[in-house]
Amino acid sequence: MEALVKPALYCPIPSAIHPQVAAIQHHSLQWVRDFGLIAGDVAAERFAAAKFGWLAARAYPWTGLAEAAIVVDWNVWLFLLDDQCDEGGIGSDPAGLRAYCAALSAILRDPDAAPGAEPLARALRDVWGRMRARSAPDWQARFLKDADEYFAACVWEATNRAEGITPTVEEYIYYRPLTGALITDVDLIELTEHLNLPEDARLHPVVQALTAMANNVVCWSNDIISLEKEMRRGDVHNLVLAIRQRDQCSLPDAVARAAAMHDTEVRRFLATEAELPAFTPAVTADLRRYVAVLRAWMRGNLDWATDSGRYRPPAEVAAHQGGASRRADQQ
Repeated sequence: MEALVKPALYCPIPSAIHPQVAAIQHHSLQWVRDFGLIAGDVAAERFAAAKFGWLAARAYPWTGLAEAAIVVDWNVWLFLLDDQCDEGGIGSDPAGLRAYCAALSAILRDPDAAPGAEPLARALRDVWGRMRARSAPDWQARFLKDADEYFAACVWEATNRAEGITPTVEEYIYYRPLTGALITDVDLIELTEHLNLPEDARLHPVVQALTAMANNVVCWSNDIISLEKEMRRGDVHNLVLAIRQRDQCSLPDAVARAAAMHDTEVRRFLATEAELPAFTPAVTADLRRYVAVLRAWMRGNLDWATDSGRYRPPAEVAAHQGGASRRADQQ
């Protein structure tokens, strides 16, 4: 693989982190054990190194602990589903993945139905039950629609892998906000922050534009940081690789062009933020809280992805953990 130097991505948003980050991380470790989502010491160490609790703590730094637990469990569930697609072979089997996603979607539609013994299904029922207990039916309907779009986008990726298709840049940009499932995390802002956004505020063009730009920023920075991981497993679903194919340029040039897109999108977000509309004082305050969490997501994802072991080569993660264990033994 060509030598790759990752650029410093532009994001002049201050970092923030939940004061109970250690408790959030501990909860995530216990939750995956309780539902049998990981097995064995090696898997547990790999999971802990990913620091998923820190992602939730950085992206939702002002929410309550129970709400943060929902956030981290949902995102852990998404990451583990992604891993199952990548490592279990179903990610290249569109028919099989479509049937599997339909079964998962059925749990969201009928949470009282028995999910069976499969760990991801049982875990989904658990976290969805906690979401439902804190939300209204209209929010649940939106979340379900967005989850279904995520499942459909996963099948789109599986079809590309099965047929050897590298998506165009235009196709990739369209599907990337869906394959990243970040829109479901955006849905969770209203739940975690206890917001009451009326439809005219939530669907205002400026609010929708800010939401789309934040989604792009998170997904595109993730593509740059996760590029080596995806190339190791031969996956073509990455903005950098789509640009390289379109422009027939070197990998470093494609990385630089993807980084420029990211930086431009951050600047657009910051400029558009000044156009946030005013409603009643209460709704305006909720909108500002909503946008604050979008900002936290952009900064927090960048901080987390840089620090997490998820995107490092397995040998590097093992070496880092070994060094940490030795330092602990010496203390």
